[in-house]
Amino acid sequence: MFPSPITLEDHEHSKEDTDDPNWPSWLSKVTRTKPYLTLLSEGSLRRTLSTIDLTILGVGTAIGIGIYVMTAKLSRDTAGPAVILSIVLASFSVILSGICYAEFSSRVPKCGSAYVYCYAAVGEIWAFIVGWTMLVEYIIVMAVLARTCSEYIDFISGGEIYTLFKEVVTWNNPFLAPFPDFLALTLVLAVVLIVAVGLRWAMIFNRVMFTFSIIALILLFVISLFLVKPENWASDFAPHGVQGVLRAAATGYYAFIGIDAIAAVSGEVKRPQSSTPLSIILTVTVVTIIYCGIATVFTLITPHDQLRHLAPLAKIFKAIPKAQYVAAVGAVSAILIGLLSCSLAGPRILFNMANDGLLFVCFGCLDESSRAMEIVTLVEGFLSGCLAALFTTEHLIEVLSIGTLFSYTMVAISVLITRYQPGVEDVEHSKAAKLERTDQWLKFISMESETYPYTFGDVSNLQKSNFERKKIKTSREPSKLSGSNASFAVFLLVISLSCVAVVLTSVINDILNDEVWAFFSGGISGLFAMAAVIFLTRQPRNCPAFSTTVPCIPWLPIVTIFVNILLIAELNYWTFVRFGAWLVPGLFIYAFYGYRRSNEALKPKHSSEQDFIIYENPDVDARIKKIQPKAKKYQDLFSP
Repeated sequence: MFPSPITLEDHEHSKEDTDDPNWPSWLSKVTRTKPYLTLLSEGSLRRTLSTIDLTILGVGTAIGIGIYVMTAKLSRDTAGPAVILSIVLASFSVILSGICYAEFSSRVPKCGSAYVYCYAAVGEIWAFIVGWTMLVEYIIVMAVLARTCSEYIDFISGGEIYTLFKEVVTWNNPFLAPFPDFLALTLVLAVVLIVAVGLRWAMIFNRVMFTFSIIALILLFVISLFLVKPENWASDFAPHGVQGVLRAAATGYYAFIGIDAIAAVSGEVKRPQSSTPLSIILTVTVVTIIYCGIATVFTLITPHDQLRHLAPLAKIFKAIPKAQYVAAVGAVSAILIGLLSCSLAGPRILFNMANDGLLFVCFGCLDESSRAMEIVTLVEGFLSGCLAALFTTEHLIEVLSIGTLFSYTMVAISVLITRYQPGVEDVEHSKAAKLERTDQWLKFISMESETYPYTFGDVSNLQKSNFERKKIKTSREPSKLSGSNASFAVFLLVISLSCVAVVLTSVINDILNDEVWAFFSGGISGLFAMAAVIFLTRQPRNCPAFSTTVPCIPWLPIVTIFVNILLIAELNYWTFVRFGAWLVPGLFIYAFYGYRRSNEALKPKHSSEQDFIIYENPDVDARIKKIQPKAKKYQDLFSP
């Protein structure tokens, strides 16, 4: 079951606050949540990114993955020209999930991602699962992008590169590629080296590649208008029916991983509370328009069953001189942006998990001597490069999407649970609010106040906003009991919606054939879902003021959860097998390391006045280190 998240009211996040006598001890521990105050603290990474940087990162990632990797494959193998409907369905789900992401990103100024949001709302074990699956998914997406980029570069060279690799070594193994792709390995290592050098250079590289990819995309779109053939849609628009459209939407969902990548780097954004939500909404809107437009034109040019496996979009334009090379250059530029985005997001999730004690602490120590972020980035790149060198794109794509769908679903669940919990206060992000919050923290740690006045922003503004919201508030305020009831209702709702999704995707033909057992199973699942929704809506709800708030609570998160679960149910059986295969090692790490070594597990049971006594400094020499020095010339200032 999902626990009641720790909110601002729970300032003493002690063992007594998390242990429930009605729950087993281990269950209370694995569902412990992270105090919200720790999420408000500043991280050790410099804030250098702007809204434009985040939007380019998200849009560029989606273009690289979606247009040059996803569209051709899904059109050829799964949905045909109806891939446009798949893109619309997936985009609808991502828009809903993006709104949920936007609310959390406006509240949490640290590095975001679904991992941080889930840790604050649904508990430690769920946060670990989300973080672990997203780590593995970023590694695999990088491998897919590197392999695809290698195919387009080989196309530009006329096939000479792959011919050379085949002469070096080949093997006949159905689980591996016919030959090792050393170019893909080189591409991944080159991109992670750029990221390791510094975020500033990575953003310069990102903007240059984005410019090339957009210019190429516009040229290809204009050329495509003269090559369209409406008869390509007239004959067989949806060769695999509704099932193919749903399966294509589920399989291609990983193309929207850029939303989580934006949230993952929010700890390095200058104004994360406003820039991150805005860039997420802009990215989803722009990407949906581009996907639909490009997919429409491309499926009208060539019949879906004639699309090639290697560099398909470049070969579409072979009839026009030089146009194929424009397509190839645009593909390489866009895919490199995707590689850059995943190289930025993955290590930062690992860094957050290590800082929280859930993974090995060596990955979370960021100072001059450890260079942990650079090491983690290089390790992730090397693993992705090895996967890209040894496996084909088809092998790698089969295990994607489920991690992204699962993470986005957990964010929607977190929003839904948090809205029914007590003590969720307004979050103001003005300069005066930050100064007042700092003053309150200082008074609290100096024991000048018995309780922490969790007030954000000017009191007059908060009183005014509270007065305005009194009209829409219910007569009851959420309590710990109602919060626990809401968590149970959400848990029951997720189980019921999962059963409904399985029924709709598995026995839809039996329902259409008027089979009694199919109607009965679907009806029972639907009744449980309705009961859970009614019970949830009967609980009192808080009305906090954030810069970005999810509207239509609880209906929008419920629709988000259902659509995502429906897409998960459409995934291939082997996708779940592979998901379990990479989840089992992660659970072992959590059981034998993170469960006992997490920051929440190591917290003292009680705090007393002695914890706040400042003793005289010891008479020893000390060397002060900067967390992240800006330049070499400033390092001497911090030496004794």
